[in-house]
Amino acid sequence: MTKKARKLSSKFIVESYELKTIEINDKTTGQIKIIGKKIGPPSKRLVFHQKGLKVNSAKITYQNKKGQIEYEPLRINHHRGFEEVRIHTASPMYGGEYELVIDFTHLGPPPKTNKDIPLRQLFPSIDEPDTLTDFDVI
Repeated sequence: MTKKARKLSSKFIVESYELKTIEINDKTTGQIKIIGKKIGPPSKRLVFHQKGLKVNSAKITYQNKKGQIEYEPLRINHHRGFEEVRIHTASPMYGGEYELVIDFTHLGPPPKTNKDIPLRQLFPSIDEPDTLTDFDVI
């Protein structure tokens, strides 16, 4: 039984998702670009919903007035009880505009893509009813 999921939209507001690639062989892999705004106090992690996914790698870019800052993920934790993936960094991340590129793999059979499947089963996301964001398949 899963525990009650927390409201992730209070920490990160997604502006857009771009599902860049999906390959279907023995398993399904993909890459998602998430553009959004981190809000709240500085922290060393970003959290996204996921179910049945394994995040293999992540690239985090912060855009500020002086240019771009790259954050190297220190570790990626999958918290199956909350159906979350947590991407930790060594340095604190401050409020502002971020771009994440996440490579992931589906564990088990790939879900059938339709409107009734929660986004957390298709790619790492913030799929809360008050923050549903359209996504583009590229």
